[in-house]
Amino acid sequence: MKSKAIIHLVCILIVISASISSAQTISLLPSDQVVRRGEPAVFVLEMDFTDPTLGGRFDIFYNSSFLIFASFQFNPLLGDDPDFRRQPDDMSGELNGLAFGNFGGLSGTRVVGDLVFNTRATTPLTTISMADDTLMGGFYSAATYKRQLVIYSPANLTITPEPASISLFLLGAGGLLGLLRKKR
Repeated sequence: MKSKAIIHLVCILIVISASISSAQTISLLPSDQVVRRGEPAVFVLEMDFTDPTLGGRFDIFYNSSFLIFASFQFNPLLGDDPDFRRQPDDMSGELNGLAFGNFGGLSGTRVVGDLVFNTRATTPLTTISMADDTLMGGFYSAATYKRQLVIYSPANLTITPEPASISLFLLGAGGLLGLLRKKR
């Protein structure tokens, strides 16, 4: 009885691993980035679809306390139909409705474009995540016309103080120490 359960478990794991290996992914690269406050944070948006896609629409979420959306620039070599493209609406914390596609289908690993944020405050870690757009419903297969399962890979961003802040802090601390010594 125990051996049958183990065999069933192994079969389930094989099916799951096969479906994951052929999954469609959209990623933000680099997945971990460190920038100084005041400097832009630039991410490459990349797709990797083994099943050709007609395209779709998705949302990007970020913490507006630390980041300000600056721009998104589509890659001119993406191979999509420019009429399918849609720049996202910036809803302060959400970039809503970024879209691309092609009736001929897009597949393989491709750079979709560059996403740029301006940094406004330091943070040890903030995550930029993505999900299917709830209004339009994600991506669709060019082969079956069915909805595709897309795995969205987020990016982590650490924003450190810019060197000028550190210099000014050290200069001020040194001045205070000098005043304290002078009073003694």
